[in-house]
Amino acid sequence: MKSIPFLSLTASCLLAAGSVFAQLPAKSLTQLLKSSFTAPKSFAGLSVLSPHQLQTLRNRFDAIEEVRRALYQDPGWVVSKNFATTASYLKNLGMPLPQQPAADAPLKDKELYRQQVNHLLQQEGKTLGQLIGQKPRPSLSVQRLNWDKLKVAQSQLLSNQPGRILLQANSPTFSWGTPNWDEVRVKPVEISSRTEDAYYMPEKVLLQLTDLPTKTLGATYDYLMQEKSLSPLQKQTFISLIAEASSLLTYHFVQSYMYIFGEIPSVSYDAGALSQPKHTLQAYATAVQDRLLHKLQNNGTWTEEDFEWFVGVSVFLPADQARAVLAAATYLEPKAALWLLKHPLQDKTSQEILAQLNWARLHQQEIWPDGNLTRKHAVTASIHQAQRQRILQLQTYQLVLINRLEKLLQVHHQLYYMKKLSQSPAKDLSAEENLTNTITLAFIEAREKRLDRLIGEIQYTLHQVESELKSY
Repeated sequence: MKSIPFLSLTASCLLAAGSVFAQLPAKSLTQLLKSSFTAPKSFAGLSVLSPHQLQTLRNRFDAIEEVRRALYQDPGWVVSKNFATTASYLKNLGMPLPQQPAADAPLKDKELYRQQVNHLLQQEGKTLGQLIGQKPRPSLSVQRLNWDKLKVAQSQLLSNQPGRILLQANSPTFSWGTPNWDEVRVKPVEISSRTEDAYYMPEKVLLQLTDLPTKTLGATYDYLMQEKSLSPLQKQTFISLIAEASSLLTYHFVQSYMYIFGEIPSVSYDAGALSQPKHTLQAYATAVQDRLLHKLQNNGTWTEEDFEWFVGVSVFLPADQARAVLAAATYLEPKAALWLLKHPLQDKTSQEILAQLNWARLHQQEIWPDGNLTRKHAVTASIHQAQRQRILQLQTYQLVLINRLEKLLQVHHQLYYMKKLSQSPAKDLSAEENLTNTITLAFIEAREKRLDRLIGEIQYTLHQVESELKSY
């Protein structure tokens, strides 16, 4: 039994049904049809287009535009092996795409290919848009086609399945991705034998660190921060290395790597130097200071080790916030420092606390004439009420994100099954039906690419919101 009805339905539902547009003058129509790469050759010489022919062009327009949108969101996609399938669909439609550079081609060749693909898609979108009376997405210059280096590398990891990579590796040094573009390389950190070097670590400390596969990332940082044989520079160096690797590879990957190879991994990749994973280190510093401030609140004092730990992790916080939290812990009640730790300093309640902090510093001789700052100055800001409002706002935002995520996952699920069905059409389809199938697949490939990115971004934001809610 033929699958023609399904394919027709797929194209019309997925690519949006068209309407009968006002026809162009015959001369203009002929010129536009000739300049289009994807318009069927059978349309050449027509003086008028039927509704069915207009819908055919509209399907091509939608597919081209979807590929352009995916390219704008992730410019590195077109030079990855993941673009090969979409490129073959576009070529089947008539797009004169150049040959995709080999994986080991120079970076300049890959950049040239990306520019060429972008130009051809823009040109075809404009031509098809004129034929059907639709405006394509605004053109982006090559200079604006920049990509997020960290997300490029992360997407490479996810698409290559980190667990499989690690299990198949026979050595602690390996790589994946596209050489000279976004290749990710992993190798062990070279431990120095000189005790004064930043990369020095005693062998017993390295053994202890790599033999803790069940530890969380925070517990690993705690171990390093409290290790007395390491200098402050060495602690910060190794914590930064593990944070950098974890931000790209996931901590589960890093944890497994350390346990399997007995080494600390370092990463580099062709897209450029890794940016410092500030958000993960800030999250760790916030968690440590939160615990210590609650201890101060309950016990009234800190040990010398507590104070050193508090100050040590403060380097991972923004400088102005770190200073404000430390000053608040010194002069005001711990709840004031806790508020400044978890909220922007521009917040209304934060500004009230900072004003009281400034007053307490100016009047410390009057408040603490003996110089003993153990008794903290009372805070009058309505912290409890502000916290309650923040929680309500976060809970509302959490629901919004969950709803958006569910809808995106539902669409992704539908695309997955539609793609499977479209990839297995009936054998006796006509050339036109096969071409319709190709258009549908090109659209699905590009839409899936965009959905994967959106889903990942919402999941990350949702994780941040849930983490903050748990902290209250």
